[in-house]
Amino acid sequence: MDHIMTPGKRIGLLCERKGITKKELAERISVSRIVKEDTKTINSDLLVTLATEFEVSTDYILGINQRKTTPPPVEQYIPMLLMNTPFKPGTCLDFINSLTDSVV
Repeated sequence: MDHIMTPGKRIGLLCERKGITKKELAERISVSRIVKEDTKTINSDLLVTLATEFEVSTDYILGINQRKTTPPPVEQYIPMLLMNTPFKPGTCLDFINSLTDSVV
């Protein structure tokens, strides 16, 4: 539903989601009128104001990066237990043998 939309159409959709009319939005953010649905360009000050009002990014309003991407996997770092765990001299092998995979 959100694909290939002009900023004007996207603003209309955001108004619908918020349950307000474009006229109400214009009054709320103190502008004389909101852009038409076929508007493809938008003033940067108005763009920032709208993004703040709807709590979305300016890129969202402009239709940039619309693809939903999966974030890269979070790498898990395993502590170096031999370096970070104190043990008595001569008991290193006993300590290593006590380690299990569930230590992480």
